[in-house]
Amino acid sequence: MARIYNIYDIGDMIRLDAELTVSGAVIDPTYLSLSVIDPLDVEYTFIYGQTGAFVHPSTGLFYLDFYAQYPGQYTYRFYSSGTVWGAEVKRFVVKRQ
Repeated sequence: MARIYNIYDIGDMIRLDAELTVSGAVIDPTYLSLSVIDPLDVEYTFIYGQTGAFVHPSTGLFYLDFYAQYPGQYTYRFYSSGTVWGAEVKRFVVKRQ
């Protein structure tokens, strides 16, 4: 089965979001990070409350808008610990102009 990725244009602001739950209830983690690897294999790391422009609209919900500069496949990973332990990896593609 082929994987389906969200596809964007160069220069798009891409919303990377996470909803953190324990037994179906949303909960805030003690620690939350987001790592993004671009098509040039450069890794960008953001830590909630320390780096980046995380937005926390409500309990357990977080997002960061990421600027896509290069065409190709991006991989991103949210990692949480403390009150909520978990990790999730996703991908998206930025198409050539």
